[in-house]
Amino acid sequence: MMWVRQLVSLFGVTYHSITTILTVFMAGLALGSVIAGQFIDRLRLSPLKVFALLEVFLGLYAQAFTTIRNLIEELLFRFS
Repeated sequence: MMWVRQLVSLFGVTYHSITTILTVFMAGLALGSVIAGQFIDRLRLSPLKVFALLEVFLGLYAQAFTTIRNLIEELLFRFS
């Protein structure tokens, strides 16, 4: 929800922005499932270890998201 609120503040509250955010989220889940599933099967990695690493990465990304969003917002304002 935090990401949606921050992206809505960046792109505005419109039907199109909410639809875009939801579509990208769902597409990311689908593509990540297919690609990661094939990758894990090919390398014979432990699913539990991979899950733990993904959770750590997601936590770090969530912490950095506000900074990343501010940088993107600054670039958008600078070049528009």
